[in-house]
Amino acid sequence: SNGRTALWYACRNGDLELVQELIIRGHANINKCGVLVVAAQNGHEKVVDYLLKRGCDVNRRVRNYNESALHAASRRNHLCIVNLLLKYGANSTLRDKQKRTALDYAIHKRHVEIAKVLINHQHGCFNMSPSGYTPLMLAAYCENTPIIDILWNVLPLQQVLDELSLLACKYIIGGNASKRDKAYCYFEMALSRRTPLHDSISCAAYEFLSECHTLDELALIRENDNKMRMYALLVNERLLLKSDQINHHLSLIIKQ
Repeated sequence: SNGRTALWYACRNGDLELVQELIIRGHANINKCGVLVVAAQNGHEKVVDYLLKRGCDVNRRVRNYNESALHAASRRNHLCIVNLLLKYGANSTLRDKQKRTALDYAIHKRHVEIAKVLINHQHGCFNMSPSGYTPLMLAAYCENTPIIDILWNVLPLQQVLDELSLLACKYIIGGNASKRDKAYCYFEMALSRRTPLHDSISCAAYEFLSECHTLDELALIRENDNKMRMYALLVNERLLLKSDQINHHLSLIIKQ
């Protein structure tokens, strides 16, 4: 036996009458074997609605992948089910075995309407992933322009500039040559719109260099790989210290 119950198969197939019979007459356990997840994954809205009305745990996750029904619905682009799950209190910040949220899947899969719903549901408040990406950074990395635009309109401008700068740092520090020009554009955009910085104390770790204060200073180091890398390390440290995420900076340095 694979451990799947008759109720699981009925939910997978979207057989609402059989689901009702198994629960009412057969007293089937609605919080077992991921019945809500499989119904959500396969787009069976009526079954999902019925399970939730019967008290099924909206945030219960399947053992193998640690995913919730919201993960499954977002990944498969079932907008109505996403809305239904959120109505019943689904936690949109949960991460599955791959450390992804439902919004991460919407961004990766380019499910724009679902992303919009999840972004608005969280009121623009997001945690950085264990790999050091915010939703905006992920959308920019995936070149998902519609979702970038949604986040641009929701997030404060300074946060947008900071997060795109952090993505630029990842590109430069990681030696991603194909993203070098994009990284420079992000640095340029942030530098042109920010308030002047106080001079920081230079140190040997960054070869006694300091952050650029003007676009002209940035232009002077554009073709110098080592100076650009030092600049990226300086920016990365400053921004992650500001957001109390310095552990991401340290893990990045360790990989060097």
